[in-house]
Amino acid sequence: MTHASAKTLGVIHPGMMGISVANALIKAGHKACWASENRSEASVSRATQYHLHDCNTLNTLGQQCEVIFSVCPPAEALSVARATVATGFKGTYVDCNAVSPQTADSVSQVMSDANIDFVDGGIIGPPAWKPGSTRLYLSGTKATDITANWPLPSDFQ
Repeated sequence: MTHASAKTLGVIHPGMMGISVANALIKAGHKACWASENRSEASVSRATQYHLHDCNTLNTLGQQCEVIFSVCPPAEALSVARATVATGFKGTYVDCNAVSPQTADSVSQVMSDANIDFVDGGIIGPPAWKPGSTRLYLSGTKATDITANWPLPSDFQ
């Protein structure tokens, strides 16, 4: 099911939480993408099972997506942000990682230096498999753009 406002969204990385985010985005009518390069067989299996579009490389993901949701281990958040910038990505970067305020500031600065719109996000609750069980909080000057222009799934309340 897609609709007129469907967008191409990237999810870095479809681990246990990330795959539920990607699945929720697909259920909301968006095309969810990921990059399989250097990912585990378990990640490939999850992404295949939930019909994520494989861009193969982070470079391709960065070039094809309008918005990228970063859902990775907190210790990797800054390096993932830098790697995303290196792809030439020019959309909106939504960092959904459970990071310290200092790390969030660092990721924000990396995006600002590259003229990339940044949204700080926080996922509260379990993976988004059951509607109403997971909350996605967004902050920053571009947070309203995400909710207004990229309808989020009803799974996130």
